[in-house]
Amino acid sequence: MLPMTDTNNRKIALNLATAWLGLLLSVMVVIGSTFSVFFEDIINEIDWTRGQVSKAFSLFLLSTVIGLPFIGYLVDRFGSRRVIIPCVMVFGLTLFTFKYFQSNLIYFYLIFIVIGLFAGGTSTLPYFKVITRSFTRRRGLALGLANSGTGVGQFVLPYLAFLLISAYGWRDAYALIGLVVMLITIPLVHYCLNEKNQDKHSTENTTAPDNEVGMELREALQSRDFWLIGVAFFLGATTLLGYLIHMVPLLTDRGLSVQTAALAASAFGFSQLLGRLITGLLLDRFFAAYVIATMWLVSVLIFLLLWSGVDGYMLIICTALLGFAWGGEGDVLAYMVSRYFGLRKFGSIYSLLLTMHMLGGVAGPWLMGNSFDAMGSYTLILGGMAIIMSIAIVLILQMQHYPKLTDTN
Repeated sequence: MLPMTDTNNRKIALNLATAWLGLLLSVMVVIGSTFSVFFEDIINEIDWTRGQVSKAFSLFLLSTVIGLPFIGYLVDRFGSRRVIIPCVMVFGLTLFTFKYFQSNLIYFYLIFIVIGLFAGGTSTLPYFKVITRSFTRRRGLALGLANSGTGVGQFVLPYLAFLLISAYGWRDAYALIGLVVMLITIPLVHYCLNEKNQDKHSTENTTAPDNEVGMELREALQSRDFWLIGVAFFLGATTLLGYLIHMVPLLTDRGLSVQTAALAASAFGFSQLLGRLITGLLLDRFFAAYVIATMWLVSVLIFLLLWSGVDGYMLIICTALLGFAWGGEGDVLAYMVSRYFGLRKFGSIYSLLLTMHMLGGVAGPWLMGNSFDAMGSYTLILGGMAIIMSIAIVLILQMQHYPKLTDTN
């Protein structure tokens, strides 16, 4: 895929490797994959309820959503590297303050709010702007490979956090993770992320540089395609994130042991990683709307199976297939932004659509939880999730084919 025939190709490959490791150590992966590992140790040491500790993660997600549009503007204004480095520094230093934490609930919340506000600066947003500019012919595969770093992080980091907590306690474990993230990511991004390299095989039909081609933010907001993408991905995240957060209790309610439910969670993570890579390959060969619609159709069928009451090891298979279907969403979203709206305001446009996607992730667990509280089971909401996902498929299939992008100057 990446023949090392000249310096430009080597720098492009280095961009891909930097994005891979940067996303492995991103805020969303570090906090999202380890929060549950720290959960019990925090509760066992401090007299807080599960609801109080869980609220910190909700505040983290909401502050991430609030910060994303501003991060997108900064990426377009100053470039990815100048955004990633300070955001990583804030993240690492904020985690390091846990070393001196004195069991103050408000301060605990403030830590996660601050981390969330800067989370977008370490997310796919700045890295994908570099990747979409570096690759044209195999952009889908490049996005999938870069984003596979998040899947590896979701495998490695929970166990690493467990080892650190066992050896040093949860406060020092958070502090050490913060130091590791800073010491690896900041030098790597500073020396290896090159935003000036562009795929010499670019097929855009324009004389303008690729990063100058595309819509302004106001043009994108007036586009029918923008809202079709935004609403469809909001609905997609509502269903899949709703299942993810309630996965273990749902599986144990159906008769699986906690150990087997954990195996299902691992299967979800592995198949998610596989889904990212395969989706990336498909994006380079087929229309993106057809690719994501197919993935979501798999999800509809799985939700219908779960609604019908399947149990036993079929639950593990269903969970793995949902992970596969969800794995490529982030890649498809970034790919669509680059193809429909160009790279001129990629950061601003992608950040708004990513915000809509994440809001679905906030809504889904809430819907699943409230439905269970009202009905005493997940059965009804699983059928509802199949309907919601079907609506997402109908919307995304209304997309026109990729437009011809031109220099708007």
